[in-house]
Amino acid sequence: MPVTRRKWKTRDGKESCTWSYSYYDDAGKQHKKSGFKTQQDAKDALKEAENSKPVPSEIKKILFNEIAERYIKEHCYLYCKPATIKSYESCLNKNIYDFFFQKRLIDLKASDISAFILELKKPKKVKRIEKRKTETGKTIKLIKEIELEPSNKTINNNITLITSILNYAVELEIIEKNPAEKVKKLQLPHKEMEFLTTDEIFILLDTAKQHFTDFYPAVFTAIFTGMRRGELLALTWDKIDLKNKRITVDKSLFDGKMQEPKSKKSIRKIDIIDDLALALQEHKKRSTKLSKLVFHNVKGNPLCPDNMVKRKFKNLLNKAGIRHIRWHDLRHTYASLLISKNLPIKYIQKQMGHGSIQVTLDRYGHLMPDVNDQAITALNGLFSSENNF
Repeated sequence: MPVTRRKWKTRDGKESCTWSYSYYDDAGKQHKKSGFKTQQDAKDALKEAENSKPVPSEIKKILFNEIAERYIKEHCYLYCKPATIKSYESCLNKNIYDFFFQKRLIDLKASDISAFILELKKPKKVKRIEKRKTETGKTIKLIKEIELEPSNKTINNNITLITSILNYAVELEIIEKNPAEKVKKLQLPHKEMEFLTTDEIFILLDTAKQHFTDFYPAVFTAIFTGMRRGELLALTWDKIDLKNKRITVDKSLFDGKMQEPKSKKSIRKIDIIDDLALALQEHKKRSTKLSKLVFHNVKGNPLCPDNMVKRKFKNLLNKAGIRHIRWHDLRHTYASLLISKNLPIKYIQKQMGHGSIQVTLDRYGHLMPDVNDQAITALNGLFSSENNF
């Protein structure tokens, strides 16, 4: 029997016992171990011993950083979008590679990943360039050193990437278990969703029309279509049906290149209001014939997303006297407008390009009107005087 019991009597006459196991490996070598208090302990130890195989020397040498590079080249380039790959490479180069340098994959434990989180959480000194004007009106640049602590979301992104890399190592049968699965992510602080009020929308558009004429159509389109920044900057005139007042979204701009949108559901047709259709029609008359892009620079090339936000959008907010919001909050603004008109949730999902209704509910459910009173009124109607139960 693989598991056996040994009994004896102690000096005071009481019975005692221990359990042991014995098995032969594939090479015919016998392995024994004793001293287990219960039969189940011996069985569990036997199962673990039989399943554990000697690690080949070539696998012992594999470093974490090596498998991380393989994950990017072999997995991500097949299944991930360029934006995702770029963010992964940024995490690896900024934080992960340095910490896990020369760390063997088979030696990696959950405690190592926890130590990485603690190290990443420490404030880091970074240099920032500030622009200031002198008394003579000359702009000078000052280099200032400040301490920044990574947000919990940034740290969680690193944990997610490490977990994915180690899952890939499990798939390749380099390791049996993923130690990162035991590591908990950090709690994210609750943040209220930002979106413009109706008054703020009118103020912003009026300011853009008067002082940022070339930027006005882009802001108008963003607010009343909910298009993501990359989708907006990839928009071409052949995708705008001014007659039927509809925009087709099937591309996104990333790193100066056209690519598919975020997901399959992101490929969609968006209904547009009459005023936006007129604004786009006027914009088309003024646009250069050199570019098919709806929004472009003076040379007809795609706009730089960061420059558009930093140099135009922030200046527009300042001029309009509106609190600073992100460009993506214009997308939230569009969703809030649709919800305020009590439009069907399925329609809102399609307009926004969400993967499912659940995504729409999770993100914007708190903006939807409370239906409790309506529900109770409807139920009370069942017990009207005309109905006898």
